[in-house]
Amino acid sequence: MVQSFSSHPTDWSGRILCYYENVTSQIQFARIANIPDWLYEKVVFPGQRLFFEALPDALLEVRVCSPSLTLLDCIPCLRLQVREQVQPGEEEF
Repeated sequence: MVQSFSSHPTDWSGRILCYYENVTSQIQFARIANIPDWLYEKVVFPGQRLFFEALPDALLEVRVCSPSLTLLDCIPCLRLQVREQVQPGEEEF
């Protein structure tokens, strides 16, 4: 499994937990490169689920692993943010 990342950005306090799943039959390459001084790269196999932390402004680039690394999608990490599901009758604090 290939994973690459640099040290966290200077202001990492607002980070969010994100979730991405490769629902295709192709190996994908996920990358966040739009945050200054921070780079996150990961190979995501078919059916693999990926949890990662990112800043709300981050964009996850998803590419097909091919010679040209074709861009499939560019997803704002806010859309990938994990949110706690509250059960009926439970209070959210």
